Amino acid sequence: MLGNLATSKVDLIVPTGKLKGVETDVPIVKGTAFITGVGEQAVLDKIAEELKK
Repeated sequence: MLGNLATSKVDLIVPTGKLKGVETDVPIVKGTAFITGVGEQAVLDKIAEELKK
């Protein structure tokens, strides 16, 4: 587990870089688009979709 994931209620993880070796039931949506500016809307849509679950 990563840091406070074991003790905090986390709804979603949006890393803007590589995230290796993380074992969690928390959904992970790649946030690289926020750095590159390419595909931002698709990532925002995916985040909204995950948060509605």
